Order: sequence, then structure tokens, then C-alpha cells
Amino acid sequence: DPERIGALGGSYSGLHVLRLLVREPGAIDVALLLGPPTDAFALRQQFEAGTFNPPFGLDQAIIALGLPSQVPERYFRYSARYHARAIDAPLMLIHSDEDEVVPFTQSEALAAELARLGKPYELRILRGMAHYLFAEERTPALDELFTTTVDFFRRELGG
Repeated sequence: DPERIGALGGSYSGLHVLRLLVREPGAIDVALLLGPPTDAFALRQQFEAGTFNPPFGLDQAIIALGLPSQVPERYFRYSARYHARAIDAPLMLIHSDEDEVVPFTQSEALAAELARLGKPYELRILRGMAHYLFAEERTPALDELFTTTVDFFRRELGG
């Protein structure tokens, strides 16, 4: 049905899907996010505490945001957890418990806020997969990821 639009975002592209959900209600009908950052304040706090060490130079992106105490609006803008009231589209969050780039607690935090607000969401924490949810060989977790993704869009969008 071309009248119904689903969005799929992974990692930092999930930020854009979340911003679209918040800023343009009704622009997309359903979204599935893989390992999205949802609370920039928490990421910065973990980074400063030394409990979060993002690979690939992504620490530079966190540093480039400035300090939350000096430019809190930047952190707030990219923290969907604090804008969950505006999210009305059904949302599925899939995250790995071994995510080395975005801690799975990011999806848990957004899910908790969506639950508190009575918003439609599903949360799946996959066991034993890395951030990009790749696998060199077929695994039960990879099969679950594929099946869950297809089933979610089929159920929510029809077809």
C-alpha cells in the first residue's frame, strides 16, 4: 500500500528517523530502529565517566556537541527519550546486548518512557550480536532479526 510508509533506521541514522517521528507526526506510519541512540545526555555522562568508549572516532562526534552544561539544547534535540510524547507511530526497537557502539540501555530508556506514556512500541534485545547486527555465518539471532523485522512491517503496514 503506497499510502503507508515505514522507516528503518540503524544506529545514528536512527536519530534522523526519531527526529522525523517527533517533528513531523504522521509523516511515517511505523518505524523500526536498530541500535539507536535515544539519550545524548546519558551517552555523554557515560563517556565522561569512562564507561562508554565509542569506536571509529565517534567520540569526536560526542565532543563536537559541546558540553551539556553549556549547550543543553543540542543534547536535548537528539534525545528522543525526552520527546516520546510526540511519537505516535508504532515503533520497534531492536538492540544487541553486546552493542559496543550504542549501549542497549539507550533503547531500554526510550522503551520505558514509551511504556510510561502508553505509546505503541516493541523492544527486542538480541543476545550475542554486535552493534551492526552482522554475522559471518547464519545464527539464530540473525534469523530472529530478519524474521522480526519482516513480521513487524508486514503486521503494521499490511501486505
